[in-house]
Amino acid sequence: MSPRLHPSDSPSLKRLWTRSVLAPGPWSRWLIGGILGVAAVAAADTAIGSQQALASALAVVALIIGVGGRRGDAGVTALVAVVVAALSGLRHGWGPDYTFALVVVVAASLIATLLALVRVSATVSRRQVALLRHLLELANGSPEVETIGDRLLDLLVPAMGDSCALDLVTDGRQRRLGARVSGPHGEELAAGLRDRPLSAGPSPGGASRAMASGESQLVEVVEDGHLRAMAHDAADLELLKRLDTRSAMFLPMVTRASPFGAIALGVGSSGRRYTLSDLSFAELVASRMAIVLDNAGLWREAERTERRMIAALDALEEAVTMNGRDGRTVYANQAAVELLRAESSAELCNAPPGAISARFDNYDEDGGPVDYRQMPAFKALAGEEHPPAALVRNVV
Repeated sequence: MSPRLHPSDSPSLKRLWTRSVLAPGPWSRWLIGGILGVAAVAAADTAIGSQQALASALAVVALIIGVGGRRGDAGVTALVAVVVAALSGLRHGWGPDYTFALVVVVAASLIATLLALVRVSATVSRRQVALLRHLLELANGSPEVETIGDRLLDLLVPAMGDSCALDLVTDGRQRRLGARVSGPHGEELAAGLRDRPLSAGPSPGGASRAMASGESQLVEVVEDGHLRAMAHDAADLELLKRLDTRSAMFLPMVTRASPFGAIALGVGSSGRRYTLSDLSFAELVASRMAIVLDNAGLWREAERTERRMIAALDALEEAVTMNGRDGRTVYANQAAVELLRAESSAELCNAPPGAISARFDNYDEDGGPVDYRQMPAFKALAGEEHPPAALVRNVV
């Protein structure tokens, strides 16, 4: 049986009514306070029998829980308050006053539930913004892909999943950059997930398919059949079962119009489930992660290119120097060190602009004196476009 896959452009539910893995749990100690508060009002109603006092007290209890508690606390307290108001009317003889009291309690209960839902939505939004901000901070941190990968996994687990695996394609080969699993056996399971062989061929779902197709996948309910289809052997199936994944998302990381990695996220032990709203936000996170990791890869490639270029320049018999924007020497090969009679390339790089030239009398090809600022390199640094080459003679 193939997993239920949803495209990323599927319509989502109303924001307030949509569950999210970033939302706080539905229950807290406020529920106990709400039930006790309603019970106290019911006891007072038996003694006093005032419908106005009953409606006011039940409405206050429901609103307090709606403001301070979670959505489950507010919903249950509101329901119990409405039931108590209705039973009170039946016990004391139903009339217009009790009808009005019931309407007041129902209205207050609806407002309390709506307040709790609004607070949940605000909490989810704050956590989403915080996660994106941390991703932005990673872009200004270490340029090493492995270090960035570890920090990304720390951000995603347990915030967006109970387990996560991060795959990249480098030098045309897919490899697992890292894995993270929360829980008491998290390190052991993460090691198994990190060392798990990658799927060699096409599969009905998973990170490999997300990477190959460039499309996100949401598996709302992971069943045993899904695990058996993904497992390589009996030992691998046992590892997948121990992860206790009950809902999963597979997201491609795409940059420059080409997928170069994928994220596999799963939840289970925390009791959470993924929804379409989670998929939409996870796609945004994956796109930001792709930019961060791609920039790190470009930096590494640029560093390799620079090392190859410097190795080639070091082997030249001709003198070669490079200057930074401030005019200082940033590179000099050994031939330049010998030609300029310096002790080392560091001496040339640490000298202020013009200090090395001051050791020599510099003349152009017509025999006229030449200031170092008239050299083509310094003219280019000063903003002149395409300065002509110059033949200069240095005399000690």
